[in-house]
Amino acid sequence: MQARYSPDDLVFVLDKRWEEAPLFYYLPDARYVFADYAAALRQAPAARVWLFTWPWEDMPAISDERREALAGYVRVDQVEALRASAELFVPPENP
Repeated sequence: MQARYSPDDLVFVLDKRWEEAPLFYYLPDARYVFADYAAALRQAPAARVWLFTWPWEDMPAISDERREALAGYVRVDQVEALRASAELFVPPENP
């Protein structure tokens, strides 16, 4: 995912969750959004957005307020690793 990440991207993560810790190591300078995801999209309407989820075996990627805020955005890429998923979304007018 690092090769596809751009410094202008937003990264939607859950607040105060230990699962997110590796992201801070591998992407220390990323523009993380921990809460009020819809407001972050209004402040950066042209930004691409990475949504990280940590699905377990036989359990789909989590659907939560981050995904709700991205309603209308277009998923253009997905990277998967063992129990980790990163989806890249772009604004609807910029697929």
